[in-house]
Amino acid sequence: MLKKFIDHSRTVFPTFSLFLHYYYNKHQTTHSQTGFTVHPIIEQAVTVFFVSLKTLKNMNNMKKNLLIASLLLSGAASAQFTQSNEPATGVSQAMYELEETADPYASFTGSGQTWDYSSYFGLDNSPRTFSVTTAAADPQGADFPGAAKAVSIEGFITTFISSDASSRNSQGFSYDAGAPFGIVNVVLDIDDELLMNYPMALTNSLVDVYAGTAFTSSGDFPTTGNNACTVDGSGTLILNGSTTHTGVLRYKLIDTASANTGILGIVDIIRTQYEYYELGANQDMPLLIHSTLSIVVGGGAPTETVAVLSYVSPDGFLSVNTNELAGVTVYPNPATETISVKGLTADAQLTLVDAQGKTVASKAVEAGFASMDINTVTAGVYFLHVTSNDQTTVERVVVR
Repeated sequence: MLKKFIDHSRTVFPTFSLFLHYYYNKHQTTHSQTGFTVHPIIEQAVTVFFVSLKTLKNMNNMKKNLLIASLLLSGAASAQFTQSNEPATGVSQAMYELEETADPYASFTGSGQTWDYSSYFGLDNSPRTFSVTTAAADPQGADFPGAAKAVSIEGFITTFISSDASSRNSQGFSYDAGAPFGIVNVVLDIDDELLMNYPMALTNSLVDVYAGTAFTSSGDFPTTGNNACTVDGSGTLILNGSTTHTGVLRYKLIDTASANTGILGIVDIIRTQYEYYELGANQDMPLLIHSTLSIVVGGGAPTETVAVLSYVSPDGFLSVNTNELAGVTVYPNPATETISVKGLTADAQLTLVDAQGKTVASKAVEAGFASMDINTVTAGVYFLHVTSNDQTTVERVVVR
């Protein structure tokens, strides 16, 4: 039996096997004369052998665990922004505009988040196009000679960018600011804006400063700015009743450009933008964009434009007259017993509609102040249509 064990040890520990053979051959006569089953030295050697064998097994298990951990970590590392998964030049997609009251989920950060946009309605208009072209092909591209790509949200803003293996940078942006400035091209020809350090994964962040000139129909103004960018969340994005994406990364950008316009004072252009991606899917195009653009002139009240865009059609659409009622305010929101409306300049019709488009309450009211009882309305999300003189405004109302 011992001989068999010694022979087997050759395949595991060759040096140890020679040691066993030496003592076995030298002491086997002594064994028969003394009656010992195993010489003490051999017994000790066998003990060492089995301890070593157990240690080797534990080491192998440890190696397997390290290999599995390595594979998991390499999989996690792939969920990151790089130059190779930027949206390619020439791609475009239709993006449906959701109601601007859609929650930006600013506090939903970190891993394991769920961002649910399925309850929000779309606006009853044509979808906007999100496109990536060469900078030279864009109508404003001549003002951005250092840019390689123009990333455009139709009717909203175009950002001019370039990139290499280590970073993505912006050479400026273009948008229609309305009177008195018209088309504004903020050209960062002094110091461009850093948008991403590659690779950029969850919790990675950066800050940067930039400088250039704002070219407008009212004149050209020196411009400086700063930004803060981060990949602030990962998780699940729900877009409608049949479209859910997992493994989504959210990129957040806040930038403030300040132009010294002289007579009008400092004009601040503030953008807060959330972009959702499932890298490797949808041509690496954004699944959803929630962007707020604020213009502050001379320290006054901000003028905000909100664009919430989804690459899939929402489950329902609001049908709203684009000539909305001015000066009408609906409150409180959330509401529990009544909904009040002030600012009506003529008689009006109040209609409360649920998410399926069913009317749950309605009331004809007179000019001035009006209210509607909602005591019997079930808690949930509703849309209050206020119609007067063939004009309609729609407010999203939460009933508790």
